[in-house]
Amino acid sequence: FGGLTTLCNTAGSSSPRDGRVFEAPLEEFWRVITVDLFGTVVSCRFALPEIIRGGGGSVVNLTSMTALMAIPQRDFYSAAKGGVASMTRAMALS
Repeated sequence: FGGLTTLCNTAGSSSPRDGRVFEAPLEEFWRVITVDLFGTVVSCRFALPEIIRGGGGSVVNLTSMTALMAIPQRDFYSAAKGGVASMTRAMALS
């Protein structure tokens, strides 16, 4: 189709197993981090070289309001979305 010009990351995952950091199972932390944050990292890692090679384009990483204001008892989801927002700001400066 003429090259990659746009990447839109929209993955998000939360479940009732998420909760307070001192109660929720660590397996849930890794699940949420893997889907929300690591999934965004991997997508950017493979798409950006193609976007740059094609002369530029856009990366849109969607988070949620929890990146800035937390949801009670969704500590892991909040951490993952905050990580995506912070990484996106850092990427914009690169």
